[in-house]
Amino acid sequence: MARPQGGLGGMIWRASVRKGFFGSSRFWTTVFAASAAVKFFRRISGGTADVVYVEPLQPGEALLITHHADLHLGDKQR
Repeated sequence: MARPQGGLGGMIWRASVRKGFFGSSRFWTTVFAASAAVKFFRRISGGTADVVYVEPLQPGEALLITHHADLHLGDKQR
């Protein structure tokens, strides 16, 4: 499933397609080639993040995000 193109990355992608791929600007053609390469390598490496949990917050509720170190097999927990 394709991700929607938004934000700065989407603006750069659309400008590079319009001005470089379909236009005649050498600079934007280079930006298009670099952006396409990044997209290609992300796709083949599976480097996109997956949504793990979604729930709307109600008024007065808070969200706490923490990071715990992963324990690898064979590591001793102290």
